Amino acid sequence: MPVTNHERVGKGMELLQRGLQPFLEQELGTAYGAKWRERANQRLSDTKLKFGPKDLDTAAMLVMMDREWKDLFSDRLGKSHRAIVNELIDIRNRWAHQETFSNDDTDRALDSVTRLLRAVGAVKEADTADEIKHELRRATFDRKVYNERRRLVQPRALPAHPRCAAPDGLGDSCSVGVRRPGLAHPARPYPRGSAENRR
Repeated sequence: MPVTNHERVGKGMELLQRGLQPFLEQELGTAYGAKWRERANQRLSDTKLKFGPKDLDTAAMLVMMDREWKDLFSDRLGKSHRAIVNELIDIRNRWAHQETFSNDDTDRALDSVTRLLRAVGAVKEADTADEIKHELRRATFDRKVYNERRRLVQPRALPAHPRCAAPDGLGDSCSVGVRRPGLAHPARPYPRGSAENRR
């Protein structure tokens, strides 16, 4: 079955989780010590998000990065990356609520995932997200080429000759072998010298 855009974005979210977790663990551990999970969960206490004992939730990591940006992340990441973090929070929420993603939306989401992953040093995950983005672009281009070829090869209807214009409901009055009421051929005189005139 063809891959859907929602599945592509979901794969991007998986890669984002996989690439961000080592970065967050290092940064939060350096800042807060061994109890960084407890400290992080305190910062998230007004939300439904939480850092579990093993895998870190993607949404929780993004929100944590936004809330601790000034103190923990602004030195290593630029202002443009914070904008990407906030964009990815919105994208993750849309994906979680099963919203529809257009090709342009999906392309932008995967591009943002790739940029943030590269910024935190998750090169392998960034390359995979980038490949998914380019696969989508190839599929989009191939679909455009296919539709254009179909448009060019479809037969075009020829315009009707003015003498063939038929009254409403009668169709084409020039159809061969069809006689309709009021359109019968008039009687034609026999030519001179015919057998009928010699009688």
